Amino acid sequence: MDSKISGGTISKIAAIFAFDLRSLAAFRIGLGVLILWDLVDRLPDLKAHYTDAGLFPRSLLDDAFWNFGWHWSLHSLSGELWLQIVLFCLAGLTGLALLCGWKTRWATLVSWILLCSLHARNPAVLHGGDALLRQLLFFSIFLPLGTKWSFDSKSNNKQSSNQLVFNLASMALVLQVSSVYWFSLYFKSDPMWTDTFEAIWYTLNYEFIAKPLGVWLTQFPEALRMLTIGTLALEAVGPLVVMLSWRKPWLRFAAICLFWVFHLGIWSTVAIGSFSAVCIIAWLPLIPGSIWEYLGKNQATDRKPTTPVLSGGIPSQLIPGIAILLILSWNASLADKGGDSEILPNWFKTVVRTPMLNQRWMAFSNEKGIRWSGWMVIEGTDTSGRHWDLIDGRELSDREKPESLYNRFPSERWRKGVRHYLSPKVSDEDKRLFSRFFRNILENEAIKNNPISKVRVLYYVRWIEPHDQEASETYHEYEFFAHSFEPQDSV
Repeated sequence: MDSKISGGTISKIAAIFAFDLRSLAAFRIGLGVLILWDLVDRLPDLKAHYTDAGLFPRSLLDDAFWNFGWHWSLHSLSGELWLQIVLFCLAGLTGLALLCGWKTRWATLVSWILLCSLHARNPAVLHGGDALLRQLLFFSIFLPLGTKWSFDSKSNNKQSSNQLVFNLASMALVLQVSSVYWFSLYFKSDPMWTDTFEAIWYTLNYEFIAKPLGVWLTQFPEALRMLTIGTLALEAVGPLVVMLSWRKPWLRFAAICLFWVFHLGIWSTVAIGSFSAVCIIAWLPLIPGSIWEYLGKNQATDRKPTTPVLSGGIPSQLIPGIAILLILSWNASLADKGGDSEILPNWFKTVVRTPMLNQRWMAFSNEKGIRWSGWMVIEGTDTSGRHWDLIDGRELSDREKPESLYNRFPSERWRKGVRHYLSPKVSDEDKRLFSRFFRNILENEAIKNNPISKVRVLYYVRWIEPHDQEASETYHEYEFFAHSFEPQDSV
């Protein structure tokens, strides 16, 4: 049930957090595209990442290291490939329905359930973009996404004006998006962010994720220092400018565009999965209605400024209101505990993790993660003594640095998943599973009669010196673990 909002303070709050229905429609289309893109991105690794025959069998979820809290997952009902195919197809259909605005609320709800289920099946390959997409879908359940530019609007005889809508879900969504930047800023307390302002320079020297453009930019350390300062300023002030400029739509739109440029810059320089794309879509609901009126200025019917309307009933207010309080409390607790969720109270972790509202925004926040660079080698030695790179299947004749490090693995999910196995908390049994998996995926006529008898996981690492010091090109070899196999051993 919708009703006009009146009253001084309440109407001002509503104006800050209200969404134009056309902006919500654009947001809905963006969410649908993200879901379909995400499924296509995961499709080549369906067997490797989501079946018991892959690198992450369901048995890992019984281990506290792999299971990041109480989990529920339809994808875990079977370890067979057929179930993953069925659920992926269902997710694709609901994502398409969301994109087109057909049975929008149900499509949003089912898309969120299937996304949570997929994420719970294999938490090891998740990144920040996955966590944010989950939250965007959750709050979207309580928003009128299908009112414009949708099949639902065509079948609805009641014509809606281009009104603004407000409820606690719209407020919660804005606070969720803003918290990504504010809590990320909070964790940026390392001197490379607050003193030398070399954080971006170090990040782009971290060749494991740095794209060619990012590596090229490292020759301009002073410019990168300015970008570091600009990043801090944008994260601190940008969300406030967007919220408080509700009376100045072009200022609000300019601030949103600045965030878009910021994320396009991240996407073009470092490989961090879909995070930038999700953040770009996340700002769409806040596009002022006057922007759509300007774009459609020849359509007089689009020029209908309205007072914000309170959208939805009690569930649309109560559920997202409680959820955003939990999310803000979770992020604040992480900030208080230095980012370590394991020392939070168990009851609180269960309450937040059950609907998968958990998140953490501290990427690149300290030098421990980005003051070194290098590459991984999964070395297989066959029975004739030859060495093979089990990542790309080539014979290892030397230990020279590969030409490109950021695309050493097929995707960001592979980088994330494989690195989890390097933790000292991983059991030797799980590490042996890892070695066996890579031993058995190598298909090469040259080893048909000489199977892999030993697998070693190596890392070649160098420390990144400050930009005004001579860079070291010496890489040191570290062996994380090794396993031997008999010729008849198989998965």
